[in-house]
Amino acid sequence: MVGAKPGFIHKVAPYWLALADIYYDLEQYQECLNAIQIYESVQAPIFRKDFDLARVLPKAILSASNIYNNNPTYVSTAKRYLQKIKDNTNEKDWALRYFAAQTYISLAAISDRRANLQEAYDLIVENIIYLSREQDKLQKSYAAEITMPEDLIGEQKKQAERLVRQLKDERKTELPPMHSALALNYQTVFLLMDELGKNQAERIRVSGILKNTTVMPQFRHIYFGDPYNYPFNYPSQSFALDRNLTGLSGVISIISGSDKINLELPAVFLSADSSIDVRIHGGGLLFIYSSRSSI
Repeated sequence: MVGAKPGFIHKVAPYWLALADIYYDLEQYQECLNAIQIYESVQAPIFRKDFDLARVLPKAILSASNIYNNNPTYVSTAKRYLQKIKDNTNEKDWALRYFAAQTYISLAAISDRRANLQEAYDLIVENIIYLSREQDKLQKSYAAEITMPEDLIGEQKKQAERLVRQLKDERKTELPPMHSALALNYQTVFLLMDELGKNQAERIRVSGILKNTTVMPQFRHIYFGDPYNYPFNYPSQSFALDRNLTGLSGVISIISGSDKINLELPAVFLSADSSIDVRIHGGGLLFIYSSRSSI
């Protein structure tokens, strides 16, 4: 920029990130990389994290993958940008860090297998620590009493009263929350544990992150081997049918759709995306019914 004032070029640095976004969407991958490289060269040094850069870096890595395939240039480029993602994100940016972890996993198939898997593992564990706290917040909000401010008057008070009534009605059938990102990261971390041959002490450490976090028993059973009643002590009577189905006629009536039963179980065993499998045996017949959970 001829005649530009000192420092002016730094003020337009975000332009290059916006341009990188556009080039990536247009599948012009080399131009995308070029724009990010120009941004890096003109951006003034800063002492805080560059969140804008971190947001675009996955596109830089994917662009490099399209240009270089899996050759050494791609590996070095990807690792450089992965380090920048780690340097310019915090714990709230779990999605970016999860992307970085998945990229390290893919790099493990090309070079430095154990080192790349360990990088992925460390990122996933950091995610789990943060997301376990987010799960606690969801659970506390779910269990908290629904109230309204006492100093409202007039129309504001009427609107608040309607909202409170609506929330209370929803709470009657609302299922306990389960942070899907927490489940996703746990699914990944245990696969990495197997690949890295982590010992039992490390498995206990990672499992212990959720020690005081309320998550559905099914989750704990699958990932930690806990019995289904942990940490709850529901008696078997908590799982109930509205009547007994005995003999062949009971099973046939359900299969033919001429009769109905109601199944009751504690809400804590379900989440919004749970599925329920019911198996009824009788007279040598087996009836299987699967459904998404709904109330």
